[in-house]
Amino acid sequence: MAPISICRAVVQDAPQISALIAGVARYFTVHPQGLGAEAFLVGMSADAIASYIQDPGFVYLVARAEDGSLAGAAALRHDNHLFHLFVAPAWQRLGVATQLWRAVRDLADEQGRTSRGFTVNASLYAVPFYERIGFAPSGHRVESRGIAFVPMTMMAPGLSPTL
Repeated sequence: MAPISICRAVVQDAPQISALIAGVARYFTVHPQGLGAEAFLVGMSADAIASYIQDPGFVYLVARAEDGSLAGAAALRHDNHLFHLFVAPAWQRLGVATQLWRAVRDLADEQGRTSRGFTVNASLYAVPFYERIGFAPSGHRVESRGIAFVPMTMMAPGLSPTL
């Protein structure tokens, strides 16, 4: 596991988080240059990220390297939807995503908010990661607003999927 620290995001983190997301957009946009995803990407601007950080319906965390640089960010919306989970390219495949996921999940669990399980709209690139941590596809590939994703669900312990 990578040596990082994880803490709650603050509004001042928004520009760095936005830049991180822009730097990995090619992993979730249909077109490598983001053509067709412009409206979606507005929701990843620094102002939009700042509004998510301030919104009580979100839990937003950042992972920082020892030098203070941003290694990744994660956000949980409405107690059970993993809204964001992004890792800087230099930190990918070093355990940062797993650490961020565990921190988000543990925080939700501490607050008694995990009884419904979790959902995520996984980029095609990230589906194998989500499967490794216990998510399963809950629908087919979706293309919307210039992005592609697979809806996935992780059931809460003791619950079974409804057919």
